[in-house]
Amino acid sequence: MDLHRLNQDPSILHIKEIRFLCEWVESMVGKIPPAVHKTKSEDNIKEEKTDSKKVEENIKTDKPSSEESGLEIDDESVIEPDTDTPQEMGDKNVEHTEKMMVSSSNYRSQCYHLRL
Repeated sequence: MDLHRLNQDPSILHIKEIRFLCEWVESMVGKIPPAVHKTKSEDNIKEEKTDSKKVEENIKTDKPSSEESGLEIDDESVIEPDTDTPQEMGDKNVEHTEKMMVSSSNYRSQCYHLRL
């Protein structure tokens, strides 16, 4: 969407195809100027429909401006993905017995007491 065009004609925000943008701006506590009610001839209505299609195409094909593409991203706080080989885990198909559950419960209790 062309912001210069919006500055010239804010009534574009009231086109139903891009109503979501108007609602988003309002949700961010932005103010949208009221729609100007004019008597429109059929030519103006047709022109508005083609304009709204152009606006919709501009939204779909919008690319970041050249200013944004030159920015360096600070990825200092980004955690790199784990590159270690996966650890070997237990058998997925093993059936847990009561004895195994008691044993794991005992280990858990020992760990809890070590933390204290």
